[in-house]
Amino acid sequence: MEARSLDGALKLIMEQRGCSGNQLARDLGVSQSWLSYASRGKKDTSTGKAIRLLARVGWELVIRPRRQYHLVKLCGSVLSTFP
Repeated sequence: MEARSLDGALKLIMEQRGCSGNQLARDLGVSQSWLSYASRGKKDTSTGKAIRLLARVGWELVIRPRRQYHLVKLCGSVLSTFP
């Protein structure tokens, strides 16, 4: 499973574990209100905090170039070699 945002990851984790927001909040060590805001995309959090919270429940944060951006750059390079 893959999520594209913290709120998406929180929803996937609850779905995968079959747990409530209250239970996940306890497992993460955050308040239920914080989890509620974060899972609706209303709470901004630092990358470091996201990494620590996700690690507590066996998930990780992965940062990589966007596929579309890479393809655009690749096409730009190919086009520039064929004037």
